[in-house]
Amino acid sequence: KTKKPTVQGKLEEVLRFVLRTPINVTGCSRTDAGVHARGQVCSFICRWPDNQVGHLRRAIQARLPDSISVRSLEKAPSGFTPRACI
Repeated sequence: KTKKPTVQGKLEEVLRFVLRTPINVTGCSRTDAGVHARGQVCSFICRWPDNQVGHLRRAIQARLPDSISVRSLEKAPSGFTPRACI
């Protein structure tokens, strides 16, 4: 059985390319296949200069398909969990 592509999988693939290291993305919830994920919040841990977060967002967005959009990206406080956003 072949795996179907997921938003999380594509995001992790792009992050791995941009940051040159494997990245695990944690989302706030799951969605069923074919259901929009508008407004989803996710988190990942990486090393990136605080004053360059906008550049990181643009680098990620440039490599994502049109069906996936990173609307904002910001540094989160220690202990942040996206599951608290639902």
